[in-house]
Amino acid sequence: MADARAVDDLIREADRQRDLFRHLKRYGRLTPAGVRRLAQNAAEAFMSARRSHDGVAAETLALLCEMAVSEDPALSTSGTHALFTGIVEPLADSFDPRDGDIYYTAFARVIEFCRRLPQGKAINDRLNQFGLSSEQHLLRRIERIRARRPFDLTRSERIKKALILSRVTLGADVEITSIIWQKLKTMMPRAELVLLGGEKLHELFGGEWRLRIHPIEYDRSGDLIDRLSSWLNLVEVVAEETRDLHPDEFIVVDPDSRLTQLGMLPVVADERSYYFFESRCYQKRGAESLGQLTAYWVNEIFGDGERLSPRVSLRRRDLDFARTVMRQIRRGHRRPLISVNLGVGENPRKRIPGAFEQELVVRLMRDGATILLDKGAGAEEAARIGAIVEVVRASGRRVVELSEAGVAHPVGAKGRGVDVFTWCGGIGRFSALVAQTDHYVGYDSAGQHIAVALGVPTVVIFAGYRSPRFVKRWRPAGRGPVKVICVDAASRPEVLIEEVAYAVSNSVDD
Repeated sequence: MADARAVDDLIREADRQRDLFRHLKRYGRLTPAGVRRLAQNAAEAFMSARRSHDGVAAETLALLCEMAVSEDPALSTSGTHALFTGIVEPLADSFDPRDGDIYYTAFARVIEFCRRLPQGKAINDRLNQFGLSSEQHLLRRIERIRARRPFDLTRSERIKKALILSRVTLGADVEITSIIWQKLKTMMPRAELVLLGGEKLHELFGGEWRLRIHPIEYDRSGDLIDRLSSWLNLVEVVAEETRDLHPDEFIVVDPDSRLTQLGMLPVVADERSYYFFESRCYQKRGAESLGQLTAYWVNEIFGDGERLSPRVSLRRRDLDFARTVMRQIRRGHRRPLISVNLGVGENPRKRIPGAFEQELVVRLMRDGATILLDKGAGAEEAARIGAIVEVVRASGRRVVELSEAGVAHPVGAKGRGVDVFTWCGGIGRFSALVAQTDHYVGYDSAGQHIAVALGVPTVVIFAGYRSPRFVKRWRPAGRGPVKVICVDAASRPEVLIEEVAYAVSNSVDD
């Protein structure tokens, strides 16, 4: 009875939210704060109802779609943000197969909603060309591609091109995509390996001569139609790359890419050449991290049980730059050098608020370390790092800036007297600098995956995670020892700082 009442309450709340939105919109009384609140409430209602009442979920999803495709930027931004951060990401981050099924049903409805709009005509036309004219067709296709099938090893010598879709986020491309291209490099000696993704991939993998990067961007800040339209560009790129090839001469590997909305959207008509790694639902006894699971999957699909781990392959010019800078920093310098990256990928839930970051840097300096501090990306991160630098300077410590041009000011005799080097520049050169530091400390972000892949002892702080399984999945795998520190509501900042300091001083490996 209690469950029935709860469902009734959800139904009434969904109806109320929809009616309120349409009323306020009709009379021009929607405010930015009100729109954000309505969108957040709709996403929360969906997640509450997702396993108990499909009708409520459908209603709240339709409301979010209506907001996300609005011509009003305030509406489209809030609706799109709530749809992806409040529904899509939580369903993916749970790593629960039941939520995987819910995601497919929900996003098939999102696609169906968008394709029927005037601004969705190009999406609808392309889907029809693939023979996907309805929500049911989308779901039947998903069932097909979820069925794992081994690659025919007799085709290895005939494959001329292997296309790998980027995961879009750099950390996931290190942890997952790098394992895939390493495997294909071994198994398909004559194939050209092509990674389809953002320009920054050149900085992380540009040193691998067998790997060509074909730039294609996914607009993570765009509205719903913009994000779906990224797929249209992807289809054109795949067609261009395979134009002169028979389906038996190429393969496409999709590791749950955002470019295809986690596999929902096709890229080739003949999907015998398409391999889908459903990272959110794939499980293997004895494997917990996504790096380990990816290695199991590629060996299961493409044969041969070789050991694989995440990798970066940095460009020679970035490695040379880092060596030159480090010679100046390290000359006669005996103090340990710790690289610190406090970026959170525009996800504020991942950081610890208050003075934690400032006190952490100060504590590491007091323990005798010199800090290489990344200034991050975006105004918010730059402001946080700026506040740390002010605290350091106010305490009488010396700060020297590093940039793409090198050391901004003379370091001094044998590099002594510098407590913090700040870095402002690209991820490639920062990664090359990290490779030569003694330790890495940071939140759950791309930096942790890069550092561990480079073999640097790493302390990673997980905050704001949705489930214990999320931490297990995104724990970095690689050559470097790792200490994971989990933060919950009961965690005290001063205790966390002690944990980090202890882990750094002892290079603890969990």
